[in-house]
Amino acid sequence: MQIIGDALQFTQDVVEGKRKAAFNDNEYIYHEKVPEKDSLPPIKGASLVKGIPFSVTDPDVAGQDVFARLVPLRAHEASSMYRLVYNFF
Repeated sequence: MQIIGDALQFTQDVVEGKRKAAFNDNEYIYHEKVPEKDSLPPIKGASLVKGIPFSVTDPDVAGQDVFARLVPLRAHEASSMYRLVYNFF
């Protein structure tokens, strides 16, 4: 718990230092009025990217199946027959 407390204190010190630096820059250089926190509108999230749907089994996307020859075709056939019989009962 002490490590977490130290990390939070460090983060607070860094943020406070940045806030003071920004305040001083504004006070001596820019002279802009800083609005109150309550008068600011809430920040809404924005979707910066749009997903593109794809199929992971499409050979154009994933290339050829590297495990295609790992399991013999007879094993696939036997497995499918087992599933067919098992699902029938």
